[in-house]
Amino acid sequence: MKVTIFTPTYNRKNKLYRLYESLLKQTSREFIWLVVDDGSNDGTKELIEKFKLDKKIEIIYHFQENSGKHIAHNKGVELCKTELFFCVDSDDYIIPNAIEFILKNASNLNSCIGIVALRGYSINNVMGNYFKAGINRATLSDLYNLYGKKGETALIFRTKYLKENYFIKFEGEKFLSEEILYNKLDNIGALYIINRVIYIMEYLEDGLTKNYKKLWKQSPRGVLELLNSRYKKSREIKGVKKFYRCLRVILVLNSFCLNRKINIKENTPNKILSTLLIIPSYVVSYFKFK
Repeated sequence: MKVTIFTPTYNRKNKLYRLYESLLKQTSREFIWLVVDDGSNDGTKELIEKFKLDKKIEIIYHFQENSGKHIAHNKGVELCKTELFFCVDSDDYIIPNAIEFILKNASNLNSCIGIVALRGYSINNVMGNYFKAGINRATLSDLYNLYGKKGETALIFRTKYLKENYFIKFEGEKFLSEEILYNKLDNIGALYIINRVIYIMEYLEDGLTKNYKKLWKQSPRGVLELLNSRYKKSREIKGVKKFYRCLRVILVLNSFCLNRKINIKENTPNKILSTLLIIPSYVVSYFKFK
């Protein structure tokens, strides 16, 4: 069994060195590094070609016109030939025994659709918190809504499930949240839990997370797709949290539509709740999207 380490990248040449070095340090060579370049013009292609000439690890490089991370992800899944698919962003890296640890635990997957492990700012500094003790498998949604996980996670999926669930492409838009994919995969099965940090990350000032307001404004159909997916998933939550989560989603959807001058009734999954929240939505729209 092998793992495809998939890296979507756009003008991150200087960051790729560190990721490459972390791959060279892997205690297992049972992986392929698949780089999908989303239109870089900073010499990324030449750098990857140089790495390939080293012949130290197996590397596949693909260039595409700038289309967004989700389209790069689609191409990565399409090109993937291994059983497991592990997305590692170009500005992040993995610990030396990450692949070995993934493959060791892959035998425990059974009916699980993949593995979920921890991200950290260092191996001893977890992002958010650790997984709840005593839980060895759960859907991603349950980890956050039922078991109190905070912070991002490292996700390794069985490739066959990704090949059945590509991202939608909206013409002219370059952003679509990964949450939409995760919500779909949640309905297929659970993830096997590894309660340790294997993925080290940092946020860049010009990264996706830092620029979500700009990205949302440039990708209105993608945002509405996200919010409708989030609302549908929120309805599966049990107890009082379900009501508050649904209310919050509709409030954000309303305020986004008001800001972008989009018809709310044509795009909301709950017309009654959207109507009831219309006045506070104006306030949220002013402060959240100004």
